[in-house]
Amino acid sequence: MNHKLVYEKGFPKGAKAVVHNITERKAAEEAVRKSEERYRFLVNNANDAIFIAQDGLIKFPNPKTVQMLGYPEDELTKVPYLDLIHPDDRPFLSEIRQKRYDSKQPTTTYSIRVMSRSGEEIWAQISSVPIVWEDRSATLNFVRDITIQKKAEEELRSSLEKLRKITGATIQAMAQTVEVRDPYTAAIKNVLRTWREPSPHAWT
Repeated sequence: MNHKLVYEKGFPKGAKAVVHNITERKAAEEAVRKSEERYRFLVNNANDAIFIAQDGLIKFPNPKTVQMLGYPEDELTKVPYLDLIHPDDRPFLSEIRQKRYDSKQPTTTYSIRVMSRSGEEIWAQISSVPIVWEDRSATLNFVRDITIQKKAEEELRSSLEKLRKITGATIQAMAQTVEVRDPYTAAIKNVLRTWREPSPHAWT
């Protein structure tokens, strides 16, 4: 509300007032505030790590990010992002970034190893979305800890490899046993082998 005193012969006679109806503006501001509160609640209670990366640093990490990496929030936001990546996976990350830049893909999803403050190796599935944060380019990142899944996959691969070797050895041993017990079969096999691989002097 704006008001202005009205004078007559040097003395205040009254006032003029202009009243603006700001009901809609206040309702919009309240809706924005409630929306921000809902999003903040979702981000802070998410089971996945969520953070913004900008200028090689982590900005605005949610509590799950802090828990996963084991850094206090004020310390985490000062650690170079690349230092959190397993040294062997840094070239892969650079390749992913270049591909995203070249193809202009809106979203990139990949799996990579990150290192916690205690030195623990964590397998993380990361979905990265380009955004603008405080008028500058950044990425919004959603990170899921898949360490247990990766360990299970590795154990399964190891078990299958062992099973393959055991099966191969068993079949070979069975074949040798059959040849020993059945000289006739072994002799036939030798004849067939000789027939398939003739001596270089066979026709001289």
